[in-house]
Amino acid sequence: MLGAHERSHVYRLHHLSWRRDFQDALTAQCSQLPFIKFEKPKGLIGKNTVECMYSGVLYSNAATIDGLIDRIADELGEPVTAIVTGGGAA
Repeated sequence: MLGAHERSHVYRLHHLSWRRDFQDALTAQCSQLPFIKFEKPKGLIGKNTVECMYSGVLYSNAATIDGLIDRIADELGEPVTAIVTGGGAA
């Protein structure tokens, strides 16, 4: 669920645990991939399957959020300040 709420030119982007949903879907739909307990990736490019999964889960979500913020700013015609909230926002 995503929503942008105007409040003194600050827009809050609701981010519900996408990381967890993506991780669960990845291992449930791909029988040969191991279930992983998420850890912060060492870098963008992993050196093995598990490192690549860590990186993919984190950076694909980050890119999605960045893209949404850019699109909101484009639609509003002005820069926005985004605050990401919800289950994995920290």
